[in-house]
Amino acid sequence: MSGTRTEGEFKMTTPSTAGRGLLLLLVTLMTGPAWGGDFNATVSAGSDYIFRSESQTNHRPALQGSLEYDAADGLYGGVFASNVSWVRDARPPGMDVRNGIEIDAWGGFRHDLGTGFSYDLGVYHYAYPGRYPAHGYALPDTSEAYAQLAWHGLSVRYWYAFSNWFGMAGSAGSGYVDLNETWSFARTWMLSGHLGHQSVAGYRGAASFTDWKLGLGHQFRHAWLLSLAWSRGNGRRTWYSNDQGRLITRGALVATLSKSFGF
Repeated sequence: MSGTRTEGEFKMTTPSTAGRGLLLLLVTLMTGPAWGGDFNATVSAGSDYIFRSESQTNHRPALQGSLEYDAADGLYGGVFASNVSWVRDARPPGMDVRNGIEIDAWGGFRHDLGTGFSYDLGVYHYAYPGRYPAHGYALPDTSEAYAQLAWHGLSVRYWYAFSNWFGMAGSAGSGYVDLNETWSFARTWMLSGHLGHQSVAGYRGAASFTDWKLGLGHQFRHAWLLSLAWSRGNGRRTWYSNDQGRLITRGALVATLSKSFGF
């Protein structure tokens, strides 16, 4: 990810209005015993953290964790955390931008329509707490709404950014559409395919790109999952190279080991 940066005074970031609203939703869901639902948590270690073909860790390892609460009536909310480096890596030379973690929150509603069909509606907020210039700086925090329609393992989802898109000034209204398919075979194996297109508003298509991914996973006992995925994007070097000259949308083979818990 990249954006427009200028030097200036520093400020510490605080949760945005969207972030505070999502956190309030999560607190409401998770502290309301009348809802009746389940918690699901996942911890993972991977050789990289890829998001829409972009390496968030400069092609280095990532440690991640997530927690989601699913209410009995279809409402859900969750949080996610991971180490990242892209915010620092995208800074202009000599600028002291300080961030090393991503913390996300989301909430929504999903419903099974029967005969294999389901839909999912929600909002997602990506937060990058840290220290940033106080003036003339497009902060990386991003808020998106999404809508998904699925049939068995096939799904199509559209994301709409109602804030600037990951630090790119004037990019509110950006959209991302992705098509995903997952096949299960031999009881414990999964094959997945992904194709997506990111349209970045305000840049006349210059910052837009297409990405794709193919993955293979094996489920072990006690909810352990080992996966291997190849991803690539065609984002232009002008927009998706970091301050070390590395293209973050280049092809990457990522191995991930994760463990899930239900309670």
